[in-house]
Amino acid sequence: MYNVEIADNEPDPQRAKVRVDIRKWVASRLNRNKYGERLEVNHAHVLDITPVLEEAEKRLKSIDVEVLKNKVLNASIEAEDSDTETM
Repeated sequence: MYNVEIADNEPDPQRAKVRVDIRKWVASRLNRNKYGERLEVNHAHVLDITPVLEEAEKRLKSIDVEVLKNKVLNASIEAEDSDTETM
């Protein structure tokens, strides 16, 4: 069996625990990959907005607005030349 000096030589068990905990904390900061805590966050949530979109389409149709389905809007962007100064 291994003799762990930091815990075996301390007569007070509470102090020995504190000393070991401090060393574990320092080790986790010095080498996170080996001694650090591993936090895994897994989140899977499916959000279906189809009913909301259908309701919005109904509202648009009720006020005679054309509903675009699978259409691409062509737009062009005209940029002003930033080298010219206007007063």
